[in-house]
Amino acid sequence: MGRLYEALAGILLLGVGYDRCTALHLAEYSIPGTPTQQHDCVVSTADGAVWRSCIDIVLDNRDFASLGADLDKAEGPGVLLVRHGRVGSANARFLPMVPTVDFAIQWFGDCRRL
Repeated sequence: MGRLYEALAGILLLGVGYDRCTALHLAEYSIPGTPTQQHDCVVSTADGAVWRSCIDIVLDNRDFASLGADLDKAEGPGVLLVRHGRVGSANARFLPMVPTVDFAIQWFGDCRRL
């Protein structure tokens, strides 16, 4: 996600809500005091698949819908930040990643309670 942020990527939510917007997790890394936990996963190596562990933040999308409701009303330079439309029969939202993640960082600081 960090590389997509650096590349000024866009986010397309196609038929899903903000609770499925994984880009918002990038903003969670900026929250001081975010709880951490051990994560285990299988990693492919030259010797085959092995289990590895790492400590990382606890990702939490429970308030992404509320964050998204505020994003839908947010304005960028002279226009709404989120562009709404339809693709076939699906609702679609297109968001520029940098202002969206930056908005989420500010929103978490103002609204999220750990």
